Amino acid sequence: MQDVVRFYNTIDQSMIGRNDIRGMQPIHFSAVTAKGQLLDDTLRYYGGYLWGVRGNAENTLSDNENRFSSPGEFNGLAETDGGAYGGVQYKPTKDSMLEGSYYNFQDLLNMGYFSGDYVYRLEGKNYLRFGAQYFWQEGNGQNLMTGGKDFSTNAWAVYGEFKLLPHIIPYMSYGETNDEQQIRSPFAIGPHYATQRIKAMPVAGEKTMFIG
Repeated sequence: MQDVVRFYNTIDQSMIGRNDIRGMQPIHFSAVTAKGQLLDDTLRYYGGYLWGVRGNAENTLSDNENRFSSPGEFNGLAETDGGAYGGVQYKPTKDSMLEGSYYNFQDLLNMGYFSGDYVYRLEGKNYLRFGAQYFWQEGNGQNLMTGGKDFSTNAWAVYGEFKLLPHIIPYMSYGETNDEQQIRSPFAIGPHYATQRIKAMPVAGEKTMFIG
């Protein structure tokens, strides 16, 4: 969207994409997605349904590599009936951005995501930027990722950066994951702030800070 330029990149807001950007091992999907714009392109939305997946990072050499199967087979367990997802991006002002999404993968998990971003513009091209994000997850159905055990977890993070001198942009992020369960991302590493520097930090009880 116009005027919304982040130094960091949330990589994959839809949580459906490459599973490991370091190894460049893609997951292929069989799905349909619809998207659109409203309110003079200040509101963008998307939604879809996923019914097949193949060639994931854990199973790239198996006999099933080139066969579309249900999403539940990403770890070799029983099949599921697919999943639905949807989200919005909203720019209430030229200096702010809100994003939210919800996912329901049957027999795997329900998941919600929300983030906000605000920039305070100074003289010239200088600015201060602040952001925050929140994840929430819970198991559903057969809970295939956890061997049939139900789970519920969440994580949050804050981000800040500022530009006061040419070519120098200091930044910092801090995040915490629920003590009980880790954040699970079966189809993508997800839009963690920390992902952009090294890798997602989803371990239960983990507290992560980056300064750069």
